[in-house]
Amino acid sequence: MKVSVMITTHDNEKYISACLDSVLLQTYRNLEILVIDDGSTDNTVSILNDYARRDRRIRIISQSNQGISAARNNVISNASCEYLTFVDGDDVILPDYIEYLVELVEKFHVELATCTHESIQRGANVRQIKDPKEYVLTDEEYFSKLGNNDLPYQLGVAPWGRLYAKKLFDHIRYPVGKKFEDSATTYKIILAAGSTAVGEKIKYVYYRNSASIVQNNFDKSRFQFLDAEKKMHDDVIELYPKLLAPMNRRYRYALMNTLGNILASGKRKEFKDEVSEISSLLFRDYWSSLFDTHNSSRDVFGLISLGFGARTYGASYKLFKRLKR
Repeated sequence: MKVSVMITTHDNEKYISACLDSVLLQTYRNLEILVIDDGSTDNTVSILNDYARRDRRIRIISQSNQGISAARNNVISNASCEYLTFVDGDDVILPDYIEYLVELVEKFHVELATCTHESIQRGANVRQIKDPKEYVLTDEEYFSKLGNNDLPYQLGVAPWGRLYAKKLFDHIRYPVGKKFEDSATTYKIILAAGSTAVGEKIKYVYYRNSASIVQNNFDKSRFQFLDAEKKMHDDVIELYPKLLAPMNRRYRYALMNTLGNILASGKRKEFKDEVSEISSLLFRDYWSSLFDTHNSSRDVFGLISLGFGARTYGASYKLFKRLKR
């Protein structure tokens, strides 16, 4: 099996070398490495060209600055392999990342496999999962666990950390010009695949940007997150009506996340209508939500603080984000 490794990058001269080095160190060697540069204005392209001269498997694709969705769509169209995986240009993968995912696909005879990832600051150590398991989830089981906070740590709807059969994208593409493309797209792939092989070992490292831990730049485009989550909620329920409760939980978290970001950014007055609408939705089933046995400790803490009002919730949300460092 030959795998297309698809790397997206933009103005990433500080970190692209570490990303490429981690790909070139893969124990699984049968690779096509496609790097799409989304209109970089720094030294990124020069670095990419240097790597391409050293390894014939690397192919560079350039496009004007069109955004991550257009970049992913472009690289999917250019991939020549039966299976593919995404890597963001400022992240790294562990040496056996691709080998692990290929083994999952072959072991369980599926078209989609996923591993867990670690979200850390640069320089931090990658932890190891105790007693990691391997198994298959149907799409119905996956979304049930997603909504019930019952998936392994850091396993959700991110596009990376997965190995896809390319044919899963025959009728699916990322929404160009939209933010939160992950929420808008990955669930469709999971549904199209029917089953997902899950390996609980951490093989992908997502590096957090310390400057963006607590967002102070909330703008109207970030409501696209709620739009994407609501579409996922509705599409999954249409196929699996029994998943109404877990998908309601998932959407409740999206509402709380969005409200928290508005309040933490200090833009409550600017988005007062949206704050009122989101608050109304959250308080509609407040008490049943508070005592929901599937709540994570994060959700319980958030709901309790929300009960004391928007100011308290905003302060606690900001504190929670800082503690996640």
